[in-house]
Amino acid sequence: MNRREFIRKTAVICGGVAVGPNCLASETPVNKTSGVLKGFIVSDMHVGWMSDRQPSTEVQAEMMARIVRRFPDLDVFLDTGDANHSSLEGAKGDQARGDWTDMVPGGCGPKPFFYVPGNHDLMPDALSDQTHRWTAAGSQAGEDPEWRCDSLGSIACRPYYSFDLKGIHFVSVPQLEAPTLVNRECIEWLKLDLSLNRNRTVILLAHNNIKGTTQTYNGDGYRGLLNSEEILSILNAHPNVIAWMHGHNHTYEVVEKHRKLFVSNGRLGGFTPSEKWGRVGQGHLGGIYFEVRPDKLVVRSYSATAEKFLDELGETHLSAELKTRTTVDDTARPACSYGMGGMMDGQRMPVFNHFAGEGTVAELFVCGTDTSILNDDPKFVNYQLQVAGKSFGNDWYMGGSSIGAGGFEKENRTWKWQNPGILLHAQETPQTAVRVCIPDYRWERCHHRCSPGREYKAALEVDSPQGGQSLQLQFIFRDKAGRELAAVAASSLMLKQGLHTYEAEAAMPAAAAQGTIYSDPSSDNLIQVMAQATFAGLSSELTLRKFELRAADAEGGTLNPTLVIDGKEYTHAGVMTSGQPVRFEIPPPAAARSVHECRADGNRRVTWLVRHQALDWQVRNAAVADHGNYLEIGPLRNPWTHRREVVIAPMGGVKEPFVHRLQNTEKVRIHPLNRNRDVLKIEVLECRPAARIIVHCQKTPTQVLGVKDWQYAAPHLSISVAAGDTIQVS
Repeated sequence: MNRREFIRKTAVICGGVAVGPNCLASETPVNKTSGVLKGFIVSDMHVGWMSDRQPSTEVQAEMMARIVRRFPDLDVFLDTGDANHSSLEGAKGDQARGDWTDMVPGGCGPKPFFYVPGNHDLMPDALSDQTHRWTAAGSQAGEDPEWRCDSLGSIACRPYYSFDLKGIHFVSVPQLEAPTLVNRECIEWLKLDLSLNRNRTVILLAHNNIKGTTQTYNGDGYRGLLNSEEILSILNAHPNVIAWMHGHNHTYEVVEKHRKLFVSNGRLGGFTPSEKWGRVGQGHLGGIYFEVRPDKLVVRSYSATAEKFLDELGETHLSAELKTRTTVDDTARPACSYGMGGMMDGQRMPVFNHFAGEGTVAELFVCGTDTSILNDDPKFVNYQLQVAGKSFGNDWYMGGSSIGAGGFEKENRTWKWQNPGILLHAQETPQTAVRVCIPDYRWERCHHRCSPGREYKAALEVDSPQGGQSLQLQFIFRDKAGRELAAVAASSLMLKQGLHTYEAEAAMPAAAAQGTIYSDPSSDNLIQVMAQATFAGLSSELTLRKFELRAADAEGGTLNPTLVIDGKEYTHAGVMTSGQPVRFEIPPPAAARSVHECRADGNRRVTWLVRHQALDWQVRNAAVADHGNYLEIGPLRNPWTHRREVVIAPMGGVKEPFVHRLQNTEKVRIHPLNRNRDVLKIEVLECRPAARIIVHCQKTPTQVLGVKDWQYAAPHLSISVAAGDTIQVS
């Protein structure tokens, strides 16, 4: 190559970016600081919200670019939810998810990124349509939003998961079943995870706050976890948990309580918090910068709008230091963990691999569960009233169940919380039916996941002073697309006077499982079950004291648990309790996708966790198969990225040059330098037109073999590729 051609090829590369930083070359090379872990959290972008209070996508992209420029040496970038807005439909929703994908996980550069879904992410599209929100049970429902979040955020299994960086342990604690509830299965998994990490400093990441630790709406029932007391007791049982960092409030707040920091992560979109909430950084788009040092946790609120820390603007209360010994360690190898709490006998779950590492050590931990009950809050202990304002009325709801069939109402003439239990009022028209559903179908979230070929039992404890009302129990099975697979109704019952228990059993027909993971292990289509109790003839009131859903033959503790991973069984004989996990060594994942299946006697439920240690790479938007001497990446798992881009970030211990981005590729093999190679080798197996590979390298490459069209602008080498190309960079 002559000098003139070399100069032309080293022009700055800016093409192909839909939103986000204006130029890939603006990404600063990774430059880690010794003895400290540095991170940044954004939250509540609400991309696509159609409101004059929502900043434009261009403004949000500029704020992201400012954050990336201001903090070039981060070890991790985080998002605590409400990435996009649930009032969007169809193409608008897809556009918003693509904007967020390319702005945040695509815009934060060559560093690990992790995402905790928020309440709007976990709601169906078009939630603002009250008719859609209150879809009658038995009709078409929306697509499983949890599955969408997993694909959007490159989450392996369930949205509760954990990871280790520089010896610090982070845990995602999402509110899956209702906007203000950490549900039972998440808690069961969280307890297992924390029990395995007692010797590590832990930071918990969530979307909602714990009541009493931050400013809220003061009792309107929309901010603050329903089961805050339970979550706080878990945190206090683990003094190594030093922070709960959350979104949802749109405020910047740092509060020290219980020898921990409770942090509200600000906003990069959405509404401006009310001034009546106090000095919480109104008008500032930005997020939270934090450092974990050997002797303390440092948290500072940052305004990208002003390009200053808020304490530099006089808001000193929006920064804090927690003096505490930590386990930060530059030499600790990165790790990730995933799994499921209370998985049912016979249930299958697809798991996607987004990490790779030379010498990865894989472990499986299995423990029992203390109950056979699937649903949350069977005795109706958790209750909240959401005050929605004069134009909308109020919303009364229980954690894990729904009662009635209307939207926001001016007053609740259907039921009243008894603490515990619920009182169903006598209806003006006795023929009026009142439905009680588990889970809360109003949010159209997919719980509880189940398996075919099994009997399920619903049991209700009802106190009817007069008797004579009718009760119809029904089981509804859906797939993750929201399609009804089967609806099985039990015989109608006449309620007796006094306190009685009423039960019914049903099984999903085997034929209904066609087209799911149970008929085709390569399918990602899952099954969920809902139990519905319909009361009619309510000429007098009654009290529902309990409503339980479980496997019909479930009893006692967990017995003989087995986890099957891609056909290989890991079994513990005998009774297993929740507090005594059993460890198995398992092979590290080689495939991009695997299937995990649970088997258990007794209460038919098992909690399990898989941990991968010694990781080198994180792959976003696509899964990765680690074949030892090479990585195979693609096709896209996240279909919303406008650039059709896969982002690869080093987790530590890698050599330059390394492949950082794949655009418009379908399947690529990468032979990285940290696999005992002298030359970076890339094989393009399948791709679309205008495919491009971007390699991160600080110095001008000595050679780029196998292609003619490439450009270099530090720190990026951009290569135009076609199917069949084999590229070598040295």
